[in-house]
Amino acid sequence: MLPWICCLVLIAGAATEARAQTIPSTTIDEADGLLDRSITGIGETAGNLMVIATQNGAYVFNGKRALPLGSRVGLPDRAEFIGLTIAAGQIALYTADTVYTARDTIDFADNARFDTHPMAVADGSVNDLVPVPEGLLVVQSYRVSVYDTDLKKTVPLPGRLSAELR
Repeated sequence: MLPWICCLVLIAGAATEARAQTIPSTTIDEADGLLDRSITGIGETAGNLMVIATQNGAYVFNGKRALPLGSRVGLPDRAEFIGLTIAAGQIALYTADTVYTARDTIDFADNARFDTHPMAVADGSVNDLVPVPEGLLVVQSYRVSVYDTDLKKTVPLPGRLSAELR
């Protein structure tokens, strides 16, 4: 009986040691300017700004307010963004049929512009974008293509990806 009592004392002692951690967090919502709760992607730029893609447009959060992006930076004012990727020095926001890119050092206050790339997805809808050293991997419902970092032309699939996709 003594071993069982010792085990219970040890278990009870261990239970009092465990404490929940408090993790600081911030909520961004309508009061902060984020008018759409259907968030499809979030990323941080090289300038420490948070870019938020939603089903009804894109926003940039500067630490205080979520500011809507749109025609002033070359994006549609209302677009159903599927997601975003920030990698290889660029931001890529995408809808089902268009990819919008800008350098990740973009300063949204200085007449910055996103480039529009409808040709990259002209014959199918984009399901996902994945950054790879060669550029962006564009995943469509029936194929995978790798585009250079400017989304101007396709490049061969890297050997490691070709082998994995077979």
